[in-house]
Amino acid sequence: MRGSRVILAIFAATFLVNGVVSAYGRLYPLRLVDLGLSVDPVVWLAGLGVLMSLAGAAGLRMVRPHIDGVHTVRRGYVIACAVAAVGVVGLAGAPEENSGSLAVLVAAGALPLTRTFSTIWVNRQTSSDVRATVHSLLAQAKYLGEITCGLALAAVAQLADMSIALVTCGALRATTILLVQRFGNPRTERMP
Repeated sequence: MRGSRVILAIFAATFLVNGVVSAYGRLYPLRLVDLGLSVDPVVWLAGLGVLMSLAGAAGLRMVRPHIDGVHTVRRGYVIACAVAAVGVVGLAGAPEENSGSLAVLVAAGALPLTRTFSTIWVNRQTSSDVRATVHSLLAQAKYLGEITCGLALAAVAQLADMSIALVTCGALRATTILLVQRFGNPRTERMP
């Protein structure tokens, strides 16, 4: 695994993506309440939660038939990260609760796809004798990202501003895209 730059890129991307997902899951309700929900926040957020689940399921159903090769999985991962970043940054700049809720739905449609793409990507990059170990290590990267990035983003939200923390979430997504684009392809072997 140490010799595979693709697997290492997936680990680093998982660390960043799950750190953002964890922090975003705690920040978006606060941001929507700050925007001034016109109805009871519990009702609004519950309804939004149902719509988020449906958006994630629709996103997965939409891309599932198109996942055929390693390059398609990597490209799908990058697109999902980009769409999620647009949603996260859109929430940071939203002027009111309706546009903020729409931004949340955009991000929610893309966030589950990154998890799905990374699982498929790992399965295609590893042989069956090490796959379970790689998935176990991937889970550790996920938890470490949730803790590390989550704490860092919570500190940004506390010390600076919630909008800046959300923009930082978007920047981490952009960093993930660059990382996957740069290191997510297997090296081509040169012929002597």
